[in-house]
Amino acid sequence: MRSFTPAHGELPVKKNRSYAPSAWTRTKFGKPEVPMTWHHVIPHAAMRACWNALASHQAESPRAKVALQIYMRLLGFPHGETKTLIKEMEAGSLPVESQDRIEAAVTYPPWNIVEGPHNRAKDDDPGSRFDIYAAGLTAIELARHEKLKVLDVALRTFNDATQSVEKIDERVFDAVAHQMTLVERTLKSCTKPIEFRETMWRMIEPPGQFNIIPAAAQWRKKRLPKPGTPMQRT
Repeated sequence: MRSFTPAHGELPVKKNRSYAPSAWTRTKFGKPEVPMTWHHVIPHAAMRACWNALASHQAESPRAKVALQIYMRLLGFPHGETKTLIKEMEAGSLPVESQDRIEAAVTYPPWNIVEGPHNRAKDDDPGSRFDIYAAGLTAIELARHEKLKVLDVALRTFNDATQSVEKIDERVFDAVAHQMTLVERTLKSCTKPIEFRETMWRMIEPPGQFNIIPAAAQWRKKRLPKPGTPMQRT
């Protein structure tokens, strides 16, 4: 098997993620301000694993190359830049600045990011699972979220079929490419993450404690009530 390094497009696991785009600004909320962060809807690990599988096989597999090109479109790479980067990956000559560009694109596609409080309750943190949002989203954001659910399933299916597999069935490249194409139009129209808003989040107050400072509190996503459930105050 050919070598696969960052110069070939590999995205290694890193302790510290790359910085979010400088144009993204944090929402200011509360006094003192509630620390905000960028939450990934589809786990970053799933996004990275898909990238690595496609990038490591695209030189030998035309089907993998097509899927990689579609993935790069989904991540916001222009056509000309995509062609250049793929050639550099095949030659093992991808510059460090391009490696950083790819890492940032896979880590922070705006359609996969929701701004929210940094201090989330442990039982609200999805870990390696899909981060479900429902309350407080606009109709357009809900449609985007539904597409992300489709993409998440496609990535997990693809990753399961390619990780630690000696002989990959080439049809899995076609399958993930098809699913990416189905969601591409909706996701590519998203140019920025979903910003923090109170209608999406609920501050958790410890029992018997009132007027807690929002900046010191834990937070949890609001949930939509189940059909037939009486409305409760939040």
